[in-house]
Amino acid sequence: MVAMLAAGFGSGWVAYQLGIASLKGVSQPDINPAKKFTNDRTSYGRNQTFIPVKEEEVLKRVRVYMQQQKNKPQSKDETKG
Repeated sequence: MVAMLAAGFGSGWVAYQLGIASLKGVSQPDINPAKKFTNDRTSYGRNQTFIPVKEEEVLKRVRVYMQQQKNKPQSKDETKG
């Protein structure tokens, strides 16, 4: 039991030290990159309200597309398989 605790503590300590060493050269950016998008009032879609898509309409379009793909004549390359 003591050996298991010692092994767990030892592997945790090694992982912690490796994590610290790997992040030594990493720092936070001086500014928040996402802020440039929130402050830009001229960006596309900024003045539009969100309108959710109706699931039924999406399913109809998918079914039509799948039917078109099924009825589409296959090219010679696809039939050689």
